[in-house]
Amino acid sequence: MRRGDCTWRHWVLLAACAAIAIGKPAIGQDRAAAPPPDAVAATVDGRPIKVRQVLEFVHRVLAENQVTAQTTAFVEAQALAQLIDRELVSKYLDRQKVSASPVEIDAAMKTIEDQAAGQAGGLKASLAGRGISLEEFQTQLAWDVRWAKYLTQAVTDADLHAYFDAHRADFDGTEVRVSHILLRPEASRSPAAVAAMEHKLATIRQEISSGQITFADAARRYSEGPSRRQGGDLGFIPRRNRMVEAFSAAAFKLKKGEVSGPVITPYGLHLIECTDVKPGDKTWEQVRNLLAPAIAKSIFERLANEMRSSVTVEYTGVIPYLDPRTGQVVIGKGT
Repeated sequence: MRRGDCTWRHWVLLAACAAIAIGKPAIGQDRAAAPPPDAVAATVDGRPIKVRQVLEFVHRVLAENQVTAQTTAFVEAQALAQLIDRELVSKYLDRQKVSASPVEIDAAMKTIEDQAAGQAGGLKASLAGRGISLEEFQTQLAWDVRWAKYLTQAVTDADLHAYFDAHRADFDGTEVRVSHILLRPEASRSPAAVAAMEHKLATIRQEISSGQITFADAARRYSEGPSRRQGGDLGFIPRRNRMVEAFSAAAFKLKKGEVSGPVITPYGLHLIECTDVKPGDKTWEQVRNLLAPAIAKSIFERLANEMRSSVTVEYTGVIPYLDPRTGQVVIGKGT
């Protein structure tokens, strides 16, 4: 597979590099009755996933973005689900006999050490500051190497081209103009109150779709975001690097004139309206570096779903998790 100047391992290791950033997780530490870091959050065929793995994953995703107490539960539950999926895909790689040799792990470690060279104390100090042992980090690297090796074998240029054609607006530089209505859950409100806000947004959406009120007027009346003064208008946004991913993903699924259902982000709950579309003109070769991680995510999700019925996942309830049947957040006994 030709990949220009980049490799699957390069893209995968970028995620691993993020794990050594110095600093405390932005969420999950100030919660009352927080479980100890070494508490088990869930098991996959008996293999434990610990609370600190979940909090570390959350930190890598959100960096320094702050979230409300109630959206913290949602984000942590999503992070735990992602770690469970990684265990499922790891089992698939075992079946396919995709392994990481000591030489490959050492090479990956050197890449990470080079990335950490500019930080005080280097890699070991960075890991120690986050409570990650060298052995745990090497286990993470082994996963990264195995996953990159599988992708190298599984994905061709033809696959990248086909994926681009199927998701063109996400990659060709298209921009969409959006408005939104934002409701911000208060830190003291319960998950039930958040669900009530979802219901409120669904009701507002119905009023808009039935012509009882325009989206702009609804934004002025209900939105708690500063854009309410402009009827919720946020202007044109690109697919990436402007809004949080959940917001952008929902916005780019809309056609002009459509309104989304309730969308949860770290900042609250949104309704999103697409008011205009500015098509892009980039080719798939020009956005290879964006296509590769996107198709990798798609394959990851497909393999995890294929493996789900063949393993036993058990939740301890010490942190929030997603109910496998309903997809709803379950607030555990430890929160």
